[in-house]
Amino acid sequence: MWGGRKRVYVDAKDTLVIDIKNSATKELAWRAVCVDHQEDSAKLEKRLPNVILKAFQKYPPKKK
Repeated sequence: MWGGRKRVYVDAKDTLVIDIKNSATKELAWRAVCVDHQEDSAKLEKRLPNVILKAFQKYPPKKK
């Protein structure tokens, strides 16, 4: 189970990065990178929750 630390930050303009680290090893367990080229900040703010939900649809990662 991934019970890690979560960190969300803006890496570059129009890019949201979500990192989840393994709490035992401190290694990166999962990363989502969301890019949206919306010029209107109000529209971007409105879309942000859906962008984050879409990113977390791929979490937890499938075992290889």
